[in-house]
Amino acid sequence: MSLKILPKKEIRSYELTLLLPADLASDEMEVVRGELRELLKKNKVSIVEEAEWGRKYLAYTIKYLGVRHTEANYLHWTLSAAPKQILKLEFELHNYPRVIRHLMVVAEAKKEAVKAAE
Repeated sequence: MSLKILPKKEIRSYELTLLLPADLASDEMEVVRGELRELLKKNKVSIVEEAEWGRKYLAYTIKYLGVRHTEANYLHWTLSAAPKQILKLEFELHNYPRVIRHLMVVAEAKKEAVKAAE
């Protein structure tokens, strides 16, 4: 009889920054945020922290869907998910019409957690 070693289900923390069009009204922003939360839920990604950074000018003009954007609304979320789910989410965010740009990175470990581990 041999033992099968199953792959470890690894959950990682990620940081996601989204740029949304600056011309969205506050009620439209809520609708887009709700749709994005549903997209995360569908891909089995959970939101740990959520921050709205507000409307900011862009470093350079971004042409997206035939419109030139010089400013955008920034959303920043800390997520928790398996790497396989993140790949699916990245694909869907790339094709989501209300997201001008997005950046997903692996979150750094908190300094307190690192000191506790030593």
